[in-house]
Amino acid sequence: MNESITPPAGRTVLGKRLSVAAADSKLELPVCGACGAVQYPPREVCRTCLGDDLVWAEVDGRGEVLATVDLHHSLEPWFNERLPWPIASVNLKVGGVVFVHIAPQVASPGSKVRLLNIQDASGQGVLYAVAEEDADMDRGELETVLREYRVES
Repeated sequence: MNESITPPAGRTVLGKRLSVAAADSKLELPVCGACGAVQYPPREVCRTCLGDDLVWAEVDGRGEVLATVDLHHSLEPWFNERLPWPIASVNLKVGGVVFVHIAPQVASPGSKVRLLNIQDASGQGVLYAVAEEDADMDRGELETVLREYRVES
């Protein structure tokens, strides 16, 4: 693998906010001040009530895998060298469905997972799902698990 290639670094203004939280290993998403709905993908108005009082807050990352697929082709060189790459849709307990990178060991519908907002090799925040029991590890143990899951932290 070419170590000089990094994951894609381009993000929207709202997407960059995920990277800020990833620097502190926090999963933060916009939450509507009017109705409490968690917003994903990040947006400027609430998907439920159309209110614009959205505040970024730490949210519970527990959820259940709805569906998975292995990415077999990518236009991004970093991913292309690591194919197949597992991705999934996860139904969060706090509401909303997110699309995430997922550990192959838990990449099956119905698996209980916890989302981590981590920095990838380009320094950007990415959502990654691990087995729920793996999420409470200390940072050293977690980095070992992430390496096994093919994420270079």
